[in-house]
Amino acid sequence: MYKIDVNDYFKYCQKQDFDSLIEKAETLIDMDMGKLSRNCDTKLVEEVIKYLPYLSELEQERYINVIHDFTDYGKKKLEAELKKLKEADIILNAKEDKTENIKPELSQEEKEEAIRKLKSHTLLYDIGKILEKIGLVGEEKNKRMLYLICTTRLMSVALQPVFKAESSTGKSHQVKMVLKLMPNDCWKEISHATPMSFYHVADKSLQHKILFISEIHGMEGTNYPLRLIQSEGYLSIQITVKNPNTGQFETQEKEIQAMGLCIIITTTKESIHCENETRSISLYPEDTAEQRDRIKETQASKYDEDYQGEPLDEIVGWRNIQKCIKPYRVIIPYARDLAKAFPNNKARTNRDFPKLLSGIEVSTLLHQHQRQKKVVNGEEKLIASVADLIIAKELLEESLISTLDELHPNSRILLDIIKSKPEQWWTIKQLLKKVKYKASWLHKYLNPLEEAGYIDCDGIKGGPNLYKYIDSPEKQNVFPDKSVIQEFYKKEKKENPDLVVYNPITGEIISNL
Repeated sequence: MYKIDVNDYFKYCQKQDFDSLIEKAETLIDMDMGKLSRNCDTKLVEEVIKYLPYLSELEQERYINVIHDFTDYGKKKLEAELKKLKEADIILNAKEDKTENIKPELSQEEKEEAIRKLKSHTLLYDIGKILEKIGLVGEEKNKRMLYLICTTRLMSVALQPVFKAESSTGKSHQVKMVLKLMPNDCWKEISHATPMSFYHVADKSLQHKILFISEIHGMEGTNYPLRLIQSEGYLSIQITVKNPNTGQFETQEKEIQAMGLCIIITTTKESIHCENETRSISLYPEDTAEQRDRIKETQASKYDEDYQGEPLDEIVGWRNIQKCIKPYRVIIPYARDLAKAFPNNKARTNRDFPKLLSGIEVSTLLHQHQRQKKVVNGEEKLIASVADLIIAKELLEESLISTLDELHPNSRILLDIIKSKPEQWWTIKQLLKKVKYKASWLHKYLNPLEEAGYIDCDGIKGGPNLYKYIDSPEKQNVFPDKSVIQEFYKKEKKENPDLVVYNPITGEIISNL
C-alpha cells in the first residue's frame, strides 16, 4: 500500500479505474472487521466496537450481530460495551463544549427558589433587571422578548428571531447575555456550517434546543436545511451505507428530529433569504447615542475597584427556573378574536399570525404558576390570560409590524423624513444632514424604499440622485383595539378576582385597563 496524489493518479488511469477502486474500498471498521476470528484478541474486538457509537442504530445492530457471529463475544456483552462508549462520548462532548456538569435534578431547595421566582407577579420585569445586572443595559423590549423567544424551545414550534443591525451595535452581545440565563446544555453557538452538516447530527440532538448562528451571511448554503427545520421540525435524507453482512451498498433514509429548535440569527444585512425571512421574526437593536452611553458606562464599571465580576450564584438561580418550566398545551380563549383583528392583505400573514399566538403561548408557559389550569379529555392544559395578551402586545407588536410591512425601521425613518415634505425632491446631502450617518448607510436603507415603490428616484446624468415621496405603507394593527382588550380583562376579572396584569418593561401593576 502506498500513497499517490489524485492528480498524478488521473494522469495514468481512467475514470472506470477510479470507480473500481471505490467499489473495492473498505471503511476503517470493515478493515478491522477482517481481523476478527474465533478466540481473537479482546483488543481487536474493542478496536471495532469503538466505531459503533458514530453509526446509525440500524448499522450498530448489524455490526453487533456480525461481531457475535465471528467471535465468542456474547451480544449482551457487546451491547453493554457499546452503551459505555456512548455514555463516555456524551461526557467528552460536554467537556469539549465547556458546559456545566448537568445534574439530573435540582435539589429541593433549588427547586423551591426557582418556583418562587416563577410565581413573581413581575417575572419578566425581574428577568430584565438580572440581565441588566450582568451587563445587558438598555434594550428593555429586546432583552425580554429574546428571553421569551429562547423559552419557546420548550414548545413544539419555536419562534425564529433574526437580529438585523449594523456592525458593532451589540447584536451578538444581547444574545449571549440572554443565553447565560439558559441551561448550558440547551444551546450551542456555531460560526460556520456546511449545507450537509445538519443532516449528519445525531437524531434528536437538536430537539428543544437553541442554535445561535452569528452572521448568517457566512453560511448561505445552509438556508435550505434551516428553513426545512423551521417549517417541518425535522430533516430527512437518503444515504448510502455498506451492509456488513452482504458487503453491498444499500440506501437508507435518515431522519433528524428538530422539534422545538429555536434558531437565532444575526446579520448586518437589511434582509435574509426571502424564504427564510417569512419564517422569522425581525429584531432590531437600539442604536442611539443614549444607548451607546449606557454601554460605555457598563464597560467602564468593570474597572471600578469594588467590581466583583458577574453574580454567578444569581445566574445559576435564574437558569434553574428554565429547568422548572413544565410543558403544557395552552388554551387561548381569545384566539379567534385575534384572528379577526390580524391583517389579511398578504399571503405571508398565514405564517405571521402563528408568531403572535406563539408569543402569547410562551408567556402563558413562563407564567404557568400564575395561570389557571383546565383538564380536557384527561389532559391538563394551561389557560392563557389577558395578561399574556398585554405582555405579547408590549414586547412583540413593533417587531410583528416590521415583519409584516417588510421594512427595516431605518428605512421607515428615511421614509418619514422624505414624507415630511412630500413635494420636495431630496438630495443625498440633505438626507445625510437629517440622519447624521454615512452615505453607505443611507443607500442601504433607501434602496428598499425605491424597490417597494414608496419613493421615486430621479437620476440626473452627471448630477446627484433626487428622491421624492410617492406612497407610504401604513402601520398595520396586529392586535385588537384597546376597547376589545378591556372587555377581555373585565370578563376574566369576574372569573378570576386575583388576576394580576403588569407591564413587563416597567414592572408596574396595571389595576385598571
